[in-house]
Amino acid sequence: MKKYIEETIKSYLSNDYKPWHMPGHKRKKVFGSYLDELFLYDFTEVPGLDDYHHPENGMILKSQHEASLCYKTFLTRYLFNGSTSGILSSLYAASSYIKDKYPDNKYTALVARNCHTSVFNALSLLSIDPIYIYPSKDEYTGIYKGVTKDDFIKALNEAKDQNLIPLFIVLTSPTYEGVFSDIRGISKIKDDIPLVVDEAHGAHLPFLSEKKLRESSAIYAESDIVIQSLHKTLPSLTQTAIIHIPNGSMLKEELKPYLIRYLSVFQSTSPSYIFMQVIEKCIFFCNENRDKFISYYDLIDDFRFNMSLHKFKNFHLFTPDEDYDRSRLVLISDEDSINGEMISDILSEEFKIVVEMSADRYVTLISSVMDSSDDFDYLYESLLKMDEILSHLNTYNKKEIGSDLLLSTVDGAFYLKDCIGKVVDRYIYVYPPGIPIVAPGEEITKKHFDEITEMLMIGKKIYQN
Repeated sequence: MKKYIEETIKSYLSNDYKPWHMPGHKRKKVFGSYLDELFLYDFTEVPGLDDYHHPENGMILKSQHEASLCYKTFLTRYLFNGSTSGILSSLYAASSYIKDKYPDNKYTALVARNCHTSVFNALSLLSIDPIYIYPSKDEYTGIYKGVTKDDFIKALNEAKDQNLIPLFIVLTSPTYEGVFSDIRGISKIKDDIPLVVDEAHGAHLPFLSEKKLRESSAIYAESDIVIQSLHKTLPSLTQTAIIHIPNGSMLKEELKPYLIRYLSVFQSTSPSYIFMQVIEKCIFFCNENRDKFISYYDLIDDFRFNMSLHKFKNFHLFTPDEDYDRSRLVLISDEDSINGEMISDILSEEFKIVVEMSADRYVTLISSVMDSSDDFDYLYESLLKMDEILSHLNTYNKKEIGSDLLLSTVDGAFYLKDCIGKVVDRYIYVYPPGIPIVAPGEEITKKHFDEITEMLMIGKKIYQN
């Protein structure tokens, strides 16, 4: 893959043009820091540098075309407003396509219950009442399993029974904990419903040499639109992402104009040339260094093997029975007296290891191709020491919680203790991971009450949106 954006900008800079245009830093030294170097490469849509929203035969068009060749997709576009902009664009595109194809009908959407907040925000904006696809859930940890064909068929039949036309199907695969759904199986039975896959945590998958894992990417499983967050698992800046229409999509020609239209709606009219350069360089790096991913997964396998050799007394490494991405490291507590927040605190305070997320029963660590053997060795040694620390602690102190948490319901606002049996009118969630504990239209059960209470007791903030 050629670095069109970087090379074109370097060529432009060599001409010493005087910037009487945005951005206001005018590519001059301001702060005397690394930011001054960034300013030099920060541009707007000047002649010769192409325009993201109206690309001609310039650097952005060529760069995205080569990225598409790299991924072997029908269409690939850069996202500089994060995966959220890709989620919103794809769900609006799919909705418009189905409504144009089947006008004057009643609609719904088939949505995995473990989707990210951005999906639920899109449902709210589109005024869609979804039918949820409920994947199985591990009772001890609360970790969702992958969505199966049977899970999908159950939701699809519910839509048919109500004479509702699904505007789209949206699934998260892999999940925050690295679990894959049966994208390939669902693709074969979904008919003409657009299948959108939030693959935010799987941007590394297309670059793996191991066929089974590489083909776990929804790009190669006949889905219709796939969104990936480059910054989550690849060397790229926060907020950089990418969206694809796979070659295997049966709806690729139909969805393309809709998707391009809504990308212009949900992407800034002032695209970041810094982000686009970083996206291009990230893909170039990954494509040219696929051997690094082989070494990386060797390190992952060695780490997991070492973890299996030692009998940890207080926690274990998550190894589900189903398909999963083994590069995602999830530590699960084996003792009721030890929770994820406690593990997170010890790792941070004693070993300077900061985890991605802590939950009641587990913590999630994100590894990437940039982690070295020294990084994995240090993590392993730290876990050995943490296990001894935990063995000398009999309990953890849960925070005292009051009864002053107000939750919004269709009948008004009530304190948490009075909410069992009430139907909520907004999403109630913890971030991360941003998956609703309760969604609008759902009734708060004793199980929900216990989960919210537990989150409060371990110091988590409850959000309502």
